[in-house]
Amino acid sequence: MGCDTVEYGIVRDKEKLIGSMLDRALNECHMVLMSGGSSVGEKDAACRIMAARGEIIFHGIAMKPGKPTILCKSGKKPVIGLPGHPGAAFLVSRLLLPQLLCSIGGRKVRQYPVQARLAEPVSANHGRAQYTAVKLMDNGENVVAVPARGQSGLITNLAYSDGFFCIPRDTEGAAAGETDMFSARPERARTVLYSASCFSEYSEKSSETKSKPPKSAFAVASVDFCSGERAVLRSRSRNT
Repeated sequence: MGCDTVEYGIVRDKEKLIGSMLDRALNECHMVLMSGGSSVGEKDAACRIMAARGEIIFHGIAMKPGKPTILCKSGKKPVIGLPGHPGAAFLVSRLLLPQLLCSIGGRKVRQYPVQARLAEPVSANHGRAQYTAVKLMDNGENVVAVPARGQSGLITNLAYSDGFFCIPRDTEGAAAGETDMFSARPERARTVLYSASCFSEYSEKSSETKSKPPKSAFAVASVDFCSGERAVLRSRSRNT
């Protein structure tokens, strides 16, 4: 991804502790990524902590999952507050981080979506863009996308899936047989499409950038659900 990551570990749900760790991360890194505590409950302190150190650009996105996402600007450094659910955190990361990282590093995001037919209908109509995880399968004639059923925050859905697709907000779902573009995991983009390139590639420099961009670093400060995220990665490595 063109950057060095610095992991600050799991931080207890104490505002002073989280704030102190955020200060350290901001001092050492170009961008900070936090997971958990981004909702609106009394104990969800991520937004208050960020607001004390910068400007809140937005708190909440009209999407499912991932609604309580936060974007803050502290000086010239972005701070992202991800939802605590691993599935939602992963999805928001895939949608937002490539653009931010490439902007910082002077690079372009190249995407390689997979065209597939939806195997089953998926309902949606709740005023938010809905992102649904799918399993991609090649039946010999075309690529079929099978929706991952269950609650959006479950890590089992993330471990099962090969990619995802979006149903736009205020849309009455998607019918079986519809052809859509699905954002695939890198290994599945290669397997299904016989492509040598990843879904998101960050190695192409922006044509506007004449000099070599400096190597960036961003921090990961996990407030909670870290063990769930690691379980997802372990599951994917076993199933690959």
